[in-house]
Amino acid sequence: MADTVEAFRRRKHFDGLNGLRALAILAVIWHHCYTGRVVALGRGFLGVDLFFVLSGFLIMTLLLRERAATGRLSLPRFWVRRALRLFPPYYLLLAITAGAALLHPAGTAARGFFTTLPTDLVYLSNWVPSRGSGSESCGRWRPSSNFT
Repeated sequence: MADTVEAFRRRKHFDGLNGLRALAILAVIWHHCYTGRVVALGRGFLGVDLFFVLSGFLIMTLLLRERAATGRLSLPRFWVRRALRLFPPYYLLLAITAGAALLHPAGTAARGFFTTLPTDLVYLSNWVPSRGSGSESCGRWRPSSNFT
């Protein structure tokens, strides 16, 4: 049993989770963009739940590894590592999207993007009520028409 636990702690990548992550992401995207009337197909809550379960598993694995290696947990160091991992690609995506929106400012998506940008910049978009973006506008979004 101890060998199994140590082998688990040493694993850096869990191949079997990639497919589950893809399904969870597709379910969430479907939820935000589906405009049909079939309610069962339009809900991405299962995808969100699956994504939270996977995230919890992976985060707990990181915390258990830290505790095994150092004998304790440092939540401030953990959150700094998460921020250094998540913020650079997040702000890069915001910058790329802002650039695209500035090139085509008349589109619906561009207006919605700049409306929510202040809360997006301070990473509070999930805590502040939406003002015209997200699931209520995704169904109208078409790459060929919103940035032209």
